[in-house]
Amino acid sequence: MKTIDIHSHFFPADIDDLDVRFGEGIWPGFRRVSEEEGMITLDGKDYRPIYDACWNAQRRIEEMDKFSVDIQIMCATPILFALGAFPGLTGHAAGEENLRALALVADAMHVWAAGGWMGGLAVVFYLDRTWRRESPDATSVLPALVPVFSLVAMASVGTLALTGTFAAWLHLPSIGSLFSTNYGRTLLLKLGLVGIVLALGGLNYKVLTPRLGTRQGNEQMRNAGAFELLVAQAVLLVTALLVRMSPMDH
Repeated sequence: MKTIDIHSHFFPADIDDLDVRFGEGIWPGFRRVSEEEGMITLDGKDYRPIYDACWNAQRRIEEMDKFSVDIQIMCATPILFALGAFPGLTGHAAGEENLRALALVADAMHVWAAGGWMGGLAVVFYLDRTWRRESPDATSVLPALVPVFSLVAMASVGTLALTGTFAAWLHLPSIGSLFSTNYGRTLLLKLGLVGIVLALGGLNYKVLTPRLGTRQGNEQMRNAGAFELLVAQAVLLVTALLVRMSPMDH
């Protein structure tokens, strides 16, 4: 029996100077205090002390051995979630005049939800692959992880639907703009791809999850998950195009 630590934080000691990279803002940073200690900063001010297991892989492995942990799921420290606000600060939400604050909050929630859904799915299959590679005779971890992840996925999808609908209402002057502008047509393409991902997720949850625990069921879930991630990357690509477009561009 292996032990999985599902909540372990990291923070890069060599994080870029985000003021220089993205412009002045309330960004997280890092200041080295000693060889084994550091300080997370926020807007140049001390925020939270951390120690070298947050950035030193060897120290992290030593701690895992000490506490008999076989696998850790690495989680960004909460302050790094501030980076989820960056797309909104440089995108359409920042250009809103009347509901700018609400638009920025909704945009950040949209980014976090997308990360929880797509990133979480990638982590689930990465852990399964690592587990099988290190213990070829062990059973798959998918039967344990997939049902838990499904709860995260459903919450993320709900958040994406609400914040995406709000953003469309905010940025498009009319329903007809979905068909008459480049932005609207690209948004429809994104929605179509999201619909495919949702359909795959529904298939995984309703049909394939009950089959987990069998060799065939596990393999079917891996194949379906890989295709879901592939389509999700297409969603991200279309989203990258959207943020560079003007909603009024014909």
